Amino acid sequence: MYELPEAVMKTGSFWLRGALTQTECDNLRDFAATHKNTPGQRISPDTHAQSKHGFAAITSAVSQIAPMMQPVRSVLFSKDTKPKTNWSVPWHQDRIIQVAEKHALAGYKNWSQKDGSWHCEPPQEILNQMLFVRVHLDDTFAENGAMEIVPCSHTLGVIPAASANDIAQNHPTEFCEARAGDIQILHMAILHRSRPSQSTAPRRALRIDYAPQILPHPLQWISQT
Repeated sequence: MYELPEAVMKTGSFWLRGALTQTECDNLRDFAATHKNTPGQRISPDTHAQSKHGFAAITSAVSQIAPMMQPVRSVLFSKDTKPKTNWSVPWHQDRIIQVAEKHALAGYKNWSQKDGSWHCEPPQEILNQMLFVRVHLDDTFAENGAMEIVPCSHTLGVIPAASANDIAQNHPTEFCEARAGDIQILHMAILHRSRPSQSTAPRRALRIDYAPQILPHPLQWISQT
């Protein structure tokens, strides 16, 4: 079983400040501009693989902390004060992965299709070996809807949605404030939320999920097809 790096396991979060250059950030912002301005725009693996907009620089930076990890899902988040794009999400854990095809396999449940791709909830041991990485394309603060986390909550196991708010209220929380070009590496199971923006400043972030292993046959990460 792959062991996540101690730097991430300590609190569930680790920062690579200033990981991307100004040029790399500009290229990624150009890439973001080619996608719909929606709360969460999923990026196809073909686009990810063929893009010359800085994805290789992201994986190179992540590999310094978590070697032998591969990107398996990418989502672009964009938030501003316009009614349709000033969204929020409550306290939650992410327990969904994206796969190439649906297969009946023990432990894999809650199947659904999103933007034409299959998603499911895998066994917890799969999630415990995964990371989600946030690449900040803009300066991000509490005022413009920065993500908020409960440090160390990845150690609490599966947190039911009905209990997430109570747990957050009884633990210290932290706003993930960042400058453009900062990369945050997080344990997949960390409890987090995002509140609406109170600022006219844009808040764009690229999320990339990373996993170290192949899935049990016949399941495949969509990035492997």
